Amino acid sequence: MTVDPLDKLLQALNRSACDPRRNGSGWSAKCPAHEDKNPSLSVDKGVDGRVLMTCHAGCPVEAITDALGLSLGDLFSKTDGTKRTKRIDRTYEYVDASGAVQYQTVRYSPKDFKQRRPNGSGGWIWNLKGVEPIPYRLPELLKGAAGGDWVFVVEGEKDADCLVGKGLVATCNSGGAGKFPPSHAGFFSGAWVAILPDNDEPGRRHAAQVASILQRSSREVRVVELPGLADKEDVSDWFIKGGTVDALLHLTAEAGAWSPSGGAAATADREAGPQGQPADPTRRPVSICMADVVPEHVRWLWYPRIPLGKLTVFDGDPDVGKSTVTIDLSARVSNGCPLPDGTRSDLEGPAEVILVSAEDGAGDTIRPRLDAAGAAVERIHLLTEVDYVDDNGCLRRRPWTMQDLDVLKLLVLEHRAQLVVIDPLMAFLPSSVSSYSDQDVRGALAPLARLAEETGAAVVLVRHLNKAGGGNALYRGGGSIGIIGAARSALLFAKDPSDPSGDRKVMAREKGNLAPAWISLAYELVPSEEHGCARVRWLGESAQTAATLLAVPASSEKASAIDKAAAFLRETLGDGPVAQKQIVDEGRKIGISEKTLQRAKKDINVRSCKVGLGEWLWELPPEDGQVTTDDNVGRVGHLQHDQEIRADEGDQTLEGGHFEAEAMFNPLVLHCEVCEQPVLGEDRQTGLPWHESCRPEPTAEEFDAEYSKEAWA
Repeated sequence: MTVDPLDKLLQALNRSACDPRRNGSGWSAKCPAHEDKNPSLSVDKGVDGRVLMTCHAGCPVEAITDALGLSLGDLFSKTDGTKRTKRIDRTYEYVDASGAVQYQTVRYSPKDFKQRRPNGSGGWIWNLKGVEPIPYRLPELLKGAAGGDWVFVVEGEKDADCLVGKGLVATCNSGGAGKFPPSHAGFFSGAWVAILPDNDEPGRRHAAQVASILQRSSREVRVVELPGLADKEDVSDWFIKGGTVDALLHLTAEAGAWSPSGGAAATADREAGPQGQPADPTRRPVSICMADVVPEHVRWLWYPRIPLGKLTVFDGDPDVGKSTVTIDLSARVSNGCPLPDGTRSDLEGPAEVILVSAEDGAGDTIRPRLDAAGAAVERIHLLTEVDYVDDNGCLRRRPWTMQDLDVLKLLVLEHRAQLVVIDPLMAFLPSSVSSYSDQDVRGALAPLARLAEETGAAVVLVRHLNKAGGGNALYRGGGSIGIIGAARSALLFAKDPSDPSGDRKVMAREKGNLAPAWISLAYELVPSEEHGCARVRWLGESAQTAATLLAVPASSEKASAIDKAAAFLRETLGDGPVAQKQIVDEGRKIGISEKTLQRAKKDINVRSCKVGLGEWLWELPPEDGQVTTDDNVGRVGHLQHDQEIRADEGDQTLEGGHFEAEAMFNPLVLHCEVCEQPVLGEDRQTGLPWHESCRPEPTAEEFDAEYSKEAWA
């Protein structure tokens, strides 16, 4: 007796407690392929007797029949004469760093793929809604990256398993070619990556996509073309044709580092591969014949002030509206509106903007300012943090810094952003970078300049002025001269000295390598009552220049070098005591003499102490309530007494008469730089590192030109 396909399905639904019920001309039931509290499965009968079935939550028909213990063939009338069955051929598990299954890719025969995730009760939900994608074989990937092995990236799970079976580290993304998510980049941090494309155009496009995503986070990326493959064949076919592991490693070692301009890059600083494999046995110069270079015109976000694809610096004191001006420009870019002087950018309509801010809150400051400026906020994105995988394979999150430029580049490329604002620059420099070291700063900004060039985005760096008065505007920005040296354009923001109220501000040209000099623009900050913040009102041209904005009385200019030295000392000593010799050496590198450092040291009450009979250390004065080195006297192991040594003690002997001896070897007691004896009593009250009787007289060679002998006295 022939069983009707619809009856067979309804019986199976009843057995699975799916509660099928009549609904119009058809039936409705709970879907057995997912946790279904409300009936989402619709069932009906086709004109040829076949069952028509739809899960409105998106479950595939195969998943529903599998859950009911049926085959696809059971949905068709036997008189149909057509055999239409699929079976699960293999499942590939995607596990996190701890080995827990997050989801599966299911391969069917005939060839087809579906994805499913655990439902928490032993079953499966046939979609990946809310699941963060991870690379295939993640634990092996993380271990291989940490161990310096080649990590091979292929197009599918079958090829990855083939390589793993031969003792190699291999991975892929779920979903196939063209679906490698940028979020995978963090898992490849520091890895040697070799991409093995399938031998067809989609495979080569996929390899280029993966390489561009992994280039910044990995140590190096290579794309390895396997010889002898027919069209659409892959690495598994290559091994079937006689390929070996040794041959694959040799091809990988010979492949060049991938570059966005196309294929391998021949670079002079290319490193050797893992396991001692030489990447390039020779070092050769790479040059470009200028006759082969096609001239290009500079494109402008705002001619002649902010070029696209370059770095621009915004300099100014606090409270002159630098950040509010960046918000005004961001709003104009997001809407494609005219710029403050009435001109238009070279952009083709509205564009996306990336903001990086350390000083302003997203909800109480940045968003209200954007709304007040009329921004299209859906085109403006605030970069705040970075997800990464730690040494234990756990996903972590940290604040963004310029060590994470690869993440910034991914965001810029994802949104095709044309303006990036970093405000303020100093807050995002890595802790290893001294903002006063020209070499450190140029090393940190060179990758950012490359990012701007490669993405075509204008990058604006906001910074505060130093405390030195007057002088050339180029030297007034905080930190090293290398910052403004790396920029192609720089704008100065300051109060208009001709406006007694101080409300009128001026944006003036500080530097411009790519365009003629331009006229300054005046502006003011006016309240936006609706949004509870300030917005910019542009007032037209101004006759003020950077020089007139920074002009100060001659008497004030004498203090500029000491102010610079004081700022240097505050930054250098910010994390604790530093050896005097190191401070002097670092100061000389940035043009600060030892005598100027001594004057600044006195001005800001920097303290000196000597470690035993060894080197002198300098440290910043303590803040209120802060434990100081003096507070720790008595806790040092080689002191036998616990009495507190005070600067105002006139009596220089302790009980037992051992004060002088103990003070001599106490690393926390101030010692004279001349006689190396402890500085005590009245001499100590001066805060200077010498006895009054030992006070050194400077030689003529030691004087800076800007200081007189009277000033020293």
